[in-house]
Amino acid sequence: MEFVGQEIFKVDEEVDPISLVVASNSAKIIYPTVDTSSPGEKNLLFIAIDDNGKQKEFMKTIIVISPIPPVLTLKESSITITQGESFDPKDYILESQDVYDGDLNPSISGEYDCTKAGTYTIDYQSENSSGLVSKAQLKLTVKEKEPIVTEKPSIPVSPSGNSSSTIQEVPKVEKPPVTVPPTPSYQGKRKWLLVEGYDFSSAQSACMEAGKQANRTYTCEVVWDEYGLAIGYQLLY
Repeated sequence: MEFVGQEIFKVDEEVDPISLVVASNSAKIIYPTVDTSSPGEKNLLFIAIDDNGKQKEFMKTIIVISPIPPVLTLKESSITITQGESFDPKDYILESQDVYDGDLNPSISGEYDCTKAGTYTIDYQSENSSGLVSKAQLKLTVKEKEPIVTEKPSIPVSPSGNSSSTIQEVPKVEKPPVTVPPTPSYQGKRKWLLVEGYDFSSAQSACMEAGKQANRTYTCEVVWDEYGLAIGYQLLY
């Protein structure tokens, strides 16, 4: 038995098995049923019977192909990430399937480096059992990572211009308004000045203590210098 050379047929194409036989010297041939409802290889069994009833089997293989290419769809056509971020191209496949073959695993190609800023192209391709191909492309942009700016702590500067981690603040003593007080009837005076090693607190305490010991009416007043700066306390009684 001799068959025709044609081997490829489309899905749902009507194929008469008799048309596949070119020549035969058999008295009778039992023909197979040809199913083209799905793509793939189909093995067709032909049985030839001679005049004596002796049978002989012949096999003819045909290929049924789909005329419909697979569906390949991405979630995005372009994305942007920051240096150092993770990226998996498989995460951006929305759909890859064929009407006959079902879900397909697309091939992915294209070089990219998530640690280097730049623009990269990722190619996707799905192929069904009939050899039909669908393609898609994803544009990947890796942007530079913004530097982290750390504020330096401010260092106070002393009046001499040298930096210092701590600066002692001199207590501010407001100068009383300039008025002409009445002439007091005090008969004594004693001073405790900063230049003598006192600070304002200790000078005031010493003045108050001395006033109590004087056993008379007294007052402690701030002493001002000629430049209007407080320089200590004085006892008047």
